[in-house]
Amino acid sequence: MASHVPLSHGLMRLVAYRVTATLLFLASFFVVKPIWRAFDIHGPWRMVFLLIPLGGMVLFFRASRWGKTGTDFSPAVERFLNRLFVCMTAYLALLVAAQLGKEVFGLSGTVLAVLRVLPAIPMIGCIFAMGRYLAEEQDEYQRLQAARASLFATGLLLTVAMIWGFLEQAGLVRHVPASSAFIVWAMGLGIVRCLQQVRAR
Repeated sequence: MASHVPLSHGLMRLVAYRVTATLLFLASFFVVKPIWRAFDIHGPWRMVFLLIPLGGMVLFFRASRWGKTGTDFSPAVERFLNRLFVCMTAYLALLVAAQLGKEVFGLSGTVLAVLRVLPAIPMIGCIFAMGRYLAEEQDEYQRLQAARASLFATGLLLTVAMIWGFLEQAGLVRHVPASSAFIVWAMGLGIVRCLQQVRAR
């Protein structure tokens, strides 16, 4: 019978840090609007609470690079994280601009519609970055793991959307914006990738 090799203390800390950072980063997008509603916050003060996802993003990218090794941090991964960081930074900046356009400058009509659509462009960039990573990764095993993680994330998204939709039709839960779909997908992807790294070690 093969003996089980326990995880080292350092590896356990690394995994815990990465999982926590991933969950905090992704969950932060679901925290801001409930805070706005709970405390009836309007105007430019809303922008202060966007520091929550900003802090989560910084922690996430620091965790992604902590303890990196040649086996799980190839040049393709480095490029993927750089592209992801650019896209997420642009997303937050455009999200702030869209919110200010409505809350502070009172924009409406076509101008507001265009401003509201702009944050979707960096999100599409994140999807493109994932596709580029799969094309650039030379390690077949890592490419397979990434494809499996993407498949799991897609299945998770479809499952959550289906269950939530049935509950919403019954009036048991409140409506969630369709833009949250990307966050659910990314959450599934991040969790699986962390678990894959644990199993690989």
